[in-house]
Amino acid sequence: MFAFAADKSRPAPEGSAPLAVLARQLPRLLVSRLNDGLDRGIRFFPFMGVVEGERRFFDVDEMFEPNQLRAIHGQEGIELIVDGEISADRVAMRILSSQEDGRVLLEVEAPLDPLDPWPALHRLMFELTGQLGWHGAVPALPNWSGPALGWYLIAKDEQLGLDADMPCPDPARTLRAAREALLLEPDAPEFGAVLIDTCRTMLTRGIDGEVVGDALLEAMRSVDGVPLSVCADAALIVEVTRGIEYAAPIYVHVARRDPAHPQAPLKAGFGLYQQGRTAEGLEILRAAYDAGNRDPALRAQLAAAEEECGDVEQRDRLLEGLADEEELPVPVARLVASFLVDKERAAQAIALIDRVRDKGVEHAGLWLERGRAQVSSNDLAGARLSLERCLAIEPPAEVRVEAKRLLRLTEDEELLPSIEELEDALREDNSKLAVVLARQMIRRRPELAEAWLLLGVVRQRNRQYRRATRAYLHAVQLQPDLGDAHNRLGVLLASRGRDIDGYNHLRQAVELMPHDSSPWLHLAQVCLRLGWKQEGAEAFERAQRIGGHEAEIAEIRTLFESDD
Repeated sequence: MFAFAADKSRPAPEGSAPLAVLARQLPRLLVSRLNDGLDRGIRFFPFMGVVEGERRFFDVDEMFEPNQLRAIHGQEGIELIVDGEISADRVAMRILSSQEDGRVLLEVEAPLDPLDPWPALHRLMFELTGQLGWHGAVPALPNWSGPALGWYLIAKDEQLGLDADMPCPDPARTLRAAREALLLEPDAPEFGAVLIDTCRTMLTRGIDGEVVGDALLEAMRSVDGVPLSVCADAALIVEVTRGIEYAAPIYVHVARRDPAHPQAPLKAGFGLYQQGRTAEGLEILRAAYDAGNRDPALRAQLAAAEEECGDVEQRDRLLEGLADEEELPVPVARLVASFLVDKERAAQAIALIDRVRDKGVEHAGLWLERGRAQVSSNDLAGARLSLERCLAIEPPAEVRVEAKRLLRLTEDEELLPSIEELEDALREDNSKLAVVLARQMIRRRPELAEAWLLLGVVRQRNRQYRRATRAYLHAVQLQPDLGDAHNRLGVLLASRGRDIDGYNHLRQAVELMPHDSSPWLHLAQVCLRLGWKQEGAEAFERAQRIGGHEAEIAEIRTLFESDD
C-alpha cells in the first residue's frame, strides 16, 4: 500500500493533522492493523527521495498511473497494489492487480472526518479484507479522536521521518506532537510509546543526547496521569542523556505512586541523596523496602540514608544482612566490606571481597578495601600487594589518593600505631601528648606528608595558626594530592584574611575530593566573601547534591540568602 495522494484544495479542519500527514499515516495505520502484530506480507511505502542532498517526503497531489506504481515498488511476488486519495471530507481507495495489465480490481470511496477517521478506515479495511479473501471480524481500530488524534498522527509522521534518516534540526519541535498527544490522552498506551520510541530513535541516530533529554523533560513537564511505564522509560532516557539529578523528579513520581517498582525507588533515593534531600530519599527507600523490595543495591542505599539521617543501628542491621549474602554487586560489596573493616571484622571483609573477585571482577575499590582490611589485621605485606594492585588498575582519583596514602603508611610497621595513638590523643583533647607524638613522628619520618598534616591539626587545635599554616604547607609540598591538607589549609588561610590563597587551596581540595561536601561548602563561603556569587552558588549546589550535613547546609544557605 502506497501513501495516498492529497487533495489540498481545502485544508483539513482545525485540530486535525495536515492532509499530507493524513495521506501517509492513515494508510500506514491500515497496514499496521491488517498485519495485526504479525507479518502477513502487507507493506506500506511512503513517497520519499533526496532533494538538494536531503531525504524528504514527497507530497503527491494526484494518483499515479498503474504502470508507474508497478515500476516504483519494483518487487517480485506482489499480487495487489493499493493507493488512494484523501481530501478534507472524503477518502478514495483503489486496488490494482500487480500484473502487466495493471487492471483496477476495486475502487471505493467513503466520507471522511479527519478528526474522527475510524468509520472511513473501517470501511476501507472491510473492502481490503474481502479482496484478500480473509474471513472473520475486521481487526479493531482505536477510538481516539479530535486534536489528540491529530497530534498523535503528526508524531507518528515525525517518527517515520526519523526512521527514514531524514534531518532533525529541532528535536524539541520533533517531540512536540508526541508531548501534546500524551497530555491530551495520557491513558492511551500508544501515545506514550510514540514519545519514548521517538527519543530512542533520535539517540540511535546520534542526535545530541543533552538536547533530546531536555526536549523529553519539557515533554514530561506534567506527569500527572501519564502511565507509570512511560514515566519510568522517560526517566531512564533523561538519566542517560542529562544525568540522575535531572531524572530524579520523574523517578520520585514513579516511586511515590508505586513503591514496589523494581528500579524507581533506588534511582529516586540516589538522586535525592545527591541533592542533599536525604530525608526525602529515606522515606521513599523505606517505603520500597516495606513493599518487599530486597534488591541489594536498594538496601545499601537505604543503609547510607539511615546513617546520614542518624539511625546508625538500622544502618548496621541492613549492612549485617547484606554481609551474609553470597551474591552482591561490586559497589554494594565494597560498601559492606568497608563497614566490616570499620567494625574490626577484617577477615570477614576479605572473605566477602574474595568471593566477588573469584567471579573474575577486577575493581580498584575492592582492592583498596582489601588493603584496608589487611592493614587493620596488621598484614602490612599483604596490604602493600593489594594496594599496588589497586593502583595498577588506574583507579578514580579519590581511590588512587587513598591507596597511595595507605601504601606510604604501610612502609613502616611502627608508623600506623603511632598515628592511632596521636589520633586518640586528639580525640581526648590531650594537646601536650599530641604535640609530643607529632614531633616524634616527624623526627622519625620527616618526608611523610601525613605526619606534617597531623602536626598542623595539633597546632591549629592549640590556636598556633602560623605554625599550623607552615605544617599544612609542608604537607602539600611533600604530597600535592593530599586533599585533606589542602582543605584544612584553605580554611585556615581564609579565616586569617587570606581569601585568595584559601580559595586556591580549596579549589585543589574539591578536585582531589569531589565527593566530600566539606571542601565544597568552604569554597562556597570563600567565593561569597570574594563576591564571586555564581561560582559560590555552584559550589553550594554541589555540596547539597553530595549530601552535606543539614546543619552546615542550612548555615551556608542563610549566608547566601542574607547576601541577596
